[in-house]
Amino acid sequence: MKKRVGLLFCMVISMFILGSSENVQAATLADRSEKTYVFVSTDGEACSATVSASVTQEYTENGAIRSYTTRCGYITYSYAAAYTIPQVTYSSDPKYVDSNGNTVRTFSPWTNQQVLISVGTKVRYSKKNTTTVGYSNNNGYYLTQGYMVGNSDYMVVPWYGNSVKAKLGNS
Repeated sequence: MKKRVGLLFCMVISMFILGSSENVQAATLADRSEKTYVFVSTDGEACSATVSASVTQEYTENGAIRSYTTRCGYITYSYAAAYTIPQVTYSSDPKYVDSNGNTVRTFSPWTNQQVLISVGTKVRYSKKNTTTVGYSNNNGYYLTQGYMVGNSDYMVVPWYGNSVKAKLGNS
């Protein structure tokens, strides 16, 4: 009988301790886009670039607050060209923006990150940052990475801009 009471007491205490702890969940937010751009010269020559861009954001959630930790940005591309090769540039390191595109937060330092790619693919950007920041889990922010792709030797629409963005909050 004493063993049962002792066991029941231990179970109740364990359930109380486990039940009162905070629920912390780790997760990753991500977005990726892939788009092909074609450039045609006034002489009828053509070239193309297929650009893949992605951003990832790791976070933990504790109640109504999210602690955003490691964030990464990647831009890779492949091309087909007979005359001149298209170029891909990035506008800035990934950053937080609001729903209107206004910068909320930039990060520093960014470190290079290795990435596995297929033959014929070029890496234009592959970096990560590990600064920790916290926001309400209902924030309306995005992690975004912009890029430009173009060919200055071609006169008809020589440059295009695009971006990829991952929603950070629930709202």
